[in-house]
Amino acid sequence: MSGVVIEKGAYVSQDATIVGEVTIGKGTFIHPRAEIIADAGPIIIGQFNIIEELVKITNGNDPNQNYVVIIGNSNTFEIGSEISAKQIGNSNTFQVKSKVKAQTIIGNNSIVGMNTTITPNTVLNDFICCSGPDMNEEVLSPDYFNEYQQVHKKHLLYLHKIKSKK
Repeated sequence: MSGVVIEKGAYVSQDATIVGEVTIGKGTFIHPRAEIIADAGPIIIGQFNIIEELVKITNGNDPNQNYVVIIGNSNTFEIGSEISAKQIGNSNTFQVKSKVKAQTIIGNNSIVGMNTTITPNTVLNDFICCSGPDMNEEVLSPDYFNEYQQVHKKHLLYLHKIKSKK
């Protein structure tokens, strides 16, 4: 894990794979078998993110990809999601087996639905749920994300608590 910076309070499972120049923010929890691969440039992961099993976050799948991947705070990457986005804001959920392709920008407080693929060069604005093969967009209520933030915080607390008991 050369070139990897793990801030205090972050947890990275020993079974996770991290390659290249990667910074992992405070309180972020990375599950076993997650992969973070920074072949073409750095990946900066903010604070309090949850990166579940079999998630793959890359900077290097696109030969034209030559930038820093920036991931904000309090995002949830569910099992098997694949992320090659250029930038991700705060408080987003990437549901099971969702895919976000290169050069994509994701705003804040949005959801990428289960098995949904966001095509390259897409911009997904704030408070959007994008789902299905046609990337159908639905505007979400800010109230939903107030509740989501509480669930996200409890989830992180639980993960860190269980980890400390092992």
